[in-house]
Amino acid sequence: MVPQPRSQACADAAVTDRSFPDDRGHEHLACRLVDCDDDHLSVAPAKALTALGLGSFAIGFAFKDVFENFLAGILILLREPFKLDDFVECAGNEGVVEEITIRDTHVRKTDGQLVVMPNAILFKQPVTVRTSQNLRRAEITVGVAYSVDVDAARDVIYDAVIRVDMVRDDVRDVQVFAKEFGASSIDFQVTWWTGSKPVDIRASRDKVVSSIKRALDEAGMEIPFPYRTLTLAGETKDDLRELFSTPEK
Repeated sequence: MVPQPRSQACADAAVTDRSFPDDRGHEHLACRLVDCDDDHLSVAPAKALTALGLGSFAIGFAFKDVFENFLAGILILLREPFKLDDFVECAGNEGVVEEITIRDTHVRKTDGQLVVMPNAILFKQPVTVRTSQNLRRAEITVGVAYSVDVDAARDVIYDAVIRVDMVRDDVRDVQVFAKEFGASSIDFQVTWWTGSKPVDIRASRDKVVSSIKRALDEAGMEIPFPYRTLTLAGETKDDLRELFSTPEK
């Protein structure tokens, strides 16, 4: 006798059991049907779970950046490390914060370009908030000739700086320190406090430089150009003397 496939055997069993007219025959039919499909039911859940796991991993990996930016946006909105109209710098981008959303932050650079930064970058990398306070410190280096009295030059520079209206010497002191012996000058480090916006820093520096230059000129103190001294000897010296000598008439 040729063995029948399992599905065919189940079908025959179902037909055979349908011949029983009583309730017992129907119960037997149900049991036989369950026995026939037991192997198929035991495999299907395992395959489904495997497919579900792989699918979840693929979806999670594909939306990793989206979820990361979403979570970072929520934390930024809750913690408020910076706010709208703040001037920030992060990852080489510097500008004014125009909009903060769940996914990204819009930063307008000083040249007018808009940078849309993912919140994950702002959350994971250092962010410099330049306008977190109303005041910022600015500084320049000023050099005077070696022949100038250092103490007198310090006083002239200090008086010139405090005369600038944008210098907030009422809040923080102006500082003028002799810094180092330069190649052709005694260099002073000059620091002062002004508004925290970039335009405040540039405008105050412009006025401070002008005021110091004017004051040093009036005091007769030289701001020297770089000097270079060349020492020549031997044949090179004689050759140059001959080259630049005035021809006899």
